[in-house]
Amino acid sequence: MNADKTVVGMGYTATLGAFVRRDLALAAHVNVLFAPFEENLDGTGATVMFGTVAQYWPSSQLSVQGGLGYTIAHYREKNPMSIEEALSVGDAGWSPMLAGTLYPLRDHGLRISVEAASMLSSDGLEGVVVSGTIGWQYFR
Repeated sequence: MNADKTVVGMGYTATLGAFVRRDLALAAHVNVLFAPFEENLDGTGATVMFGTVAQYWPSSQLSVQGGLGYTIAHYREKNPMSIEEALSVGDAGWSPMLAGTLYPLRDHGLRISVEAASMLSSDGLEGVVVSGTIGWQYFR
């Protein structure tokens, strides 16, 4: 992974949790991003962020979440490489995660989010992932 480079990607996010108070939920959070448009990569790699988050609801139309997770960034370049080289490509590190979400339809349904997570390793800052999502949140 190269922290000096911007790559456009696509992916998916899943959050599963429960409310511990009326305005606070604890959850497991996973964000998987692919870089299919990056010309130097073969398209099979992904950045996977996972961890636990606390989701605070100051109103029925807004939530903010934060937590600590772990990120694995594993991509393979297009140039030919041995299997040993392919398996060693990638970075991993701890990831502080932050997000803000707007719910235009109140407590459930359509959600619009912006998430940010940085990947920290023993070498320092490895990269920052910022993603925007439009989705559906189901409450039970």
